[in-house]
Amino acid sequence: MNNFKYFLICCIRQILKLFWLRKVNDREVVFCSYAGRNISCNPMYICRYMLQNLDGAYKYIWIVNDRADVYIPEAMKGKIELITSKSFAYFKYILSAKLVIYNMGLPCGSLLPKRASQTYVNTWHGGGAYKRAGKDASINELQDKIDRYGGSIIDFFLSSNKKFSDIMSSAQQVKREKFLEVGMPRNDKLVNGNLTELNKKIREYYNLGCRDKIVLFAPTYRGDFNTASFNMELDYVRLKAALQKRFGGNWIVMERMHHAVQGREHTGVINAGDYPDMQELLAAIDVLITDFSSSMWDYALTKKAGFLFTPDIEAYKEERNFYTPVETWPYPAAKSMEELTDCIQSFDESRNIEKIEKHFHQLGNCETGEASFRLLRKLGYIK
Repeated sequence: MNNFKYFLICCIRQILKLFWLRKVNDREVVFCSYAGRNISCNPMYICRYMLQNLDGAYKYIWIVNDRADVYIPEAMKGKIELITSKSFAYFKYILSAKLVIYNMGLPCGSLLPKRASQTYVNTWHGGGAYKRAGKDASINELQDKIDRYGGSIIDFFLSSNKKFSDIMSSAQQVKREKFLEVGMPRNDKLVNGNLTELNKKIREYYNLGCRDKIVLFAPTYRGDFNTASFNMELDYVRLKAALQKRFGGNWIVMERMHHAVQGREHTGVINAGDYPDMQELLAAIDVLITDFSSSMWDYALTKKAGFLFTPDIEAYKEERNFYTPVETWPYPAAKSMEELTDCIQSFDESRNIEKIEKHFHQLGNCETGEASFRLLRKLGYIK
């Protein structure tokens, strides 16, 4: 059955070559984040960089699932065109734009007969080397064939560190030499941006005082991406008490579920799932609590305090497992609220920075603070 399904995929791929009748347009750039769910992550940052630094002769096309219900960053309004994924226009542009930039699989990606004169860039959507992915996360024979084709059409794959390049070359079935180790565009502002201005922006957005301290709980999802869930609870009362005891001040608690999971409401807790840019939140908060999310890599670039809340770590290991030992990650892991409060009380700033720097060294950190520039220079858009 799997062989027959893949035969059909190959047949459709040949039929879609009819779109090759339209010439490849050097002035068209297509972007897609999370298979059309939103306008975010690395593709969004590259698009913004191009809008700010290139002339207006380029056409910027964004693939989205719902054009009527998608947030467009202020700096991009009126400057991009939205196209519905899997529509006629989608296939027209995705198969004729000179440059296609995306951060995970493209909609109907296995059906796309990419042309030799096109350039496909996969930016990925996370740094570090934590959760297993691709064929390392256990996939069936059909999905393996689909992923192998998806890897074959990639021209460049952005990487945040050398360990990531090594493991993802195998996991995503992409040749090692296609990895461009310049870091992630979304992290450029965390490496060399003005964090003070971003801090002010977040506080104004949520109407917080300049002396309030912010803790963000931002876990990853559980299960499959398309049926994602998260059911664990963090005791926010005990969390605030622990933070106030160790660091002092008035603590504001925020929670942000993975974008694949429905946000939750808690008394006295700000649901930060509505904020469009996770990187700006990371720049503004004082403490991050996450679990197996790659947000820990991004946040570690700020050298601020962080903790991992991992009560289901054994079950997660059994289901998906990790590329690197949790003990080597940038922040201490706690399997219970008791352990989490102990980690907070024993926090030491110098040891925190030392652990982060050791983690970056072990993985071979490639964050440059100018990932967008270096990618576009490599592609010939900037000299």
